[in-house]
Amino acid sequence: MTGQIFNIQKYALHDGPGIRTTIFFKGCPLKCQWCHNPESIRTDQELTFNQDKCIGCNSCDGFVYPEPCPSEALEYVGKPYTVEELMVEILKDHIFYEQSKGGVTFSGGEPLMQSDFLLEVLKSCKEHDIHTTIDTTGFAPWKHIEKLLPYVDLFLYDIKHTNSEMHEKLTGVPNALILENFKKIIRTNHVYLRLILIKDINDDEKHMTEVLRLIDGEYVDQINILPYHNYAENKYNHLMIDSKFIEFEKPTEEKLKSFVRFFESHGIDTYIGG
Repeated sequence: MTGQIFNIQKYALHDGPGIRTTIFFKGCPLKCQWCHNPESIRTDQELTFNQDKCIGCNSCDGFVYPEPCPSEALEYVGKPYTVEELMVEILKDHIFYEQSKGGVTFSGGEPLMQSDFLLEVLKSCKEHDIHTTIDTTGFAPWKHIEKLLPYVDLFLYDIKHTNSEMHEKLTGVPNALILENFKKIIRTNHVYLRLILIKDINDDEKHMTEVLRLIDGEYVDQINILPYHNYAENKYNHLMIDSKFIEFEKPTEEKLKSFVRFFESHGIDTYIGG
């Protein structure tokens, strides 16, 4: 069994507690207009081209993986890993997990799209007493999530919009399944709820109120307010697909702080970033 991975980030500090290794899974069922990892959407390996690095050597004629481009202008995104190969990478930093109370975070893309492979990696992590976190959109059949629950210490759960029609317009899918799975997960597992905020899209009082209603007396460990950013613009330029970067705006600082005050007034630890 193999999983398609497009990045392994060491010493991550914002994907759960402590020092972490973040494993980025390829493939996502959503097509968010503001996606900051567009190279994660497709499930297969794909080629990127950075014109700024190209030295015009023409060695790319007949370019075949894993032959490297001399200037790294051409690069493949996505590599198959076995469970054993991925665990080798994870265990390299075991001492940092122990010292910082960190662990491993599985992100993407959407890691639940490779739930069978993810399950085996999670089991192996638990055999080594490693804290596990899944960063997810929650858009997956419940049976794919339920089998993972005993091996997951924390979910980073994204809710992008509480209005299903607007959610589908912005991400390509309705939100009913996402919200249903969220209500189930918060009854069984620790959750950091992540709210990506975009000016004039979801930075209003109605959205805050609807999010609070979703929690409805259940417990979430904390809420992370994640302001929109445009750091991924170059990624769209490098991907050799017909995807366009769409510019949105970051909410004002006061608007972000108002979200923090709102949720904290209801007893929920809330932070900007994370």
